[in-house]
Amino acid sequence: MSVSAPDLRIRYFGWSTVLVEGDGLRLVFDPFWNSLYDTRWATVEDFTGVEAIVLSHGHNEHFIDTPKLFDHTGADVYGPAELMPWLAEMEGLPVAKLHGLAAGDRVRLGGAELQSFAWSHREVSRSRYLSGDAVFGMRFAAASALLAPPVSSYLGYVLRLANGLCIVNLAEGMNPGLSDGQLAALVGLGYGADVLLAGAQLSFTAACARVVAALRPRQLLLYHPHQVLFERLGLASAPPGDFLTAAREAWPEIEAGYLEPGDSFEIVSRV
Repeated sequence: MSVSAPDLRIRYFGWSTVLVEGDGLRLVFDPFWNSLYDTRWATVEDFTGVEAIVLSHGHNEHFIDTPKLFDHTGADVYGPAELMPWLAEMEGLPVAKLHGLAAGDRVRLGGAELQSFAWSHREVSRSRYLSGDAVFGMRFAAASALLAPPVSSYLGYVLRLANGLCIVNLAEGMNPGLSDGQLAALVGLGYGADVLLAGAQLSFTAACARVVAALRPRQLLLYHPHQVLFERLGLASAPPGDFLTAAREAWPEIEAGYLEPGDSFEIVSRV
């Protein structure tokens, strides 16, 4: 029995930056690596050869390095329709390479298919930026206000590769604000998720269990989308083990893991 090349490789680079490679496709979600917030877990070279940049929403730490990555790769950019004018007018990206999406839209990426779905962001208390390291918090708040569009939809994505593997990226949607209707719409798409990617933060373990029970993915990969920010602000999140336990109790057949910056995950065929 020999081991072939991976059918799917997922690499996590901190924040919400996830590189997906599989079946001839190289795609990155929410590229962010600059040192604006005193972190740097990647460089532009880590994303050489990317063909598609896929953005979940218009908060600056989810898209701010998109222009640099476009200059490096020439990749097409997909994301909320409200974000595309900002990237064109403020960042100078060519309109022909920008593809604005609404929930439910589908696009072909070579032999793969990408479909968007809606989720809701958690409630954000602006006073939290003044807790802990208030200077750091205000720097984050100012950048969020000045370096991002005032309005943007929140989109997750179902990525189905030509080899049949299905990746669902819920981004930051695993929170109590995800409505019953939004979750039902995602389930109603009818995809069986081989991998569910989702941010795990604050005390949202019940939200984790709710999503897992509804989607019943084969593999769950969690990450903390704001680990450095929350640590600097003194905001505690439940330990990763609590999220993993909640997921396993909700769907005992699941394989669940937690990604730290630099971690990889692979699905490998044996022939």
